Amino acid sequence: MRTPNGEPLRYFNQHVHTVTDDCTLWPYGEDGCGYGLISRIGKVHAMACAERHGPRPEGMEARHSCRNRRCFNPKHLQWGTHAENAADMVEHETQARGESHGSAKLTELDVLQIRRMLGIGARQVDMATQFGIAQCSVSEIKQRKTWRHI
Repeated sequence: MRTPNGEPLRYFNQHVHTVTDDCTLWPYGEDGCGYGLISRIGKVHAMACAERHGPRPEGMEARHSCRNRRCFNPKHLQWGTHAENAADMVEHETQARGESHGSAKLTELDVLQIRRMLGIGARQVDMATQFGIAQCSVSEIKQRKTWRHI
């Protein structure tokens, strides 16, 4: 069922000033990363952050203290640098990595098998061919530059 034109913006305006300590969850569309989105306007968490803290300063992005990408409660948002936001995602374990990353070609079991095979002398180029990835990706797995969490 299609959402009527203007309904998401009306919903945002109606709920962005609700006073609560709970997450205010976006019930409409989202971008590819799970953040609430109003088409042709923007990400609702950034809009809510601007409502509470003023316009986005140059080089800053909206950070969630609640760990919930669909939340647009202004009390849970603040402006911060990309580095601060990235550190939050690592600390809160909300960073897409491994199999949960949208562009992952391997599973954790694949990575463990690659490491095991390399450990007994398999060639990186052969592992790359077998798993359909680039040889440099195998090298990064071996050096633990990628897939460090396993």
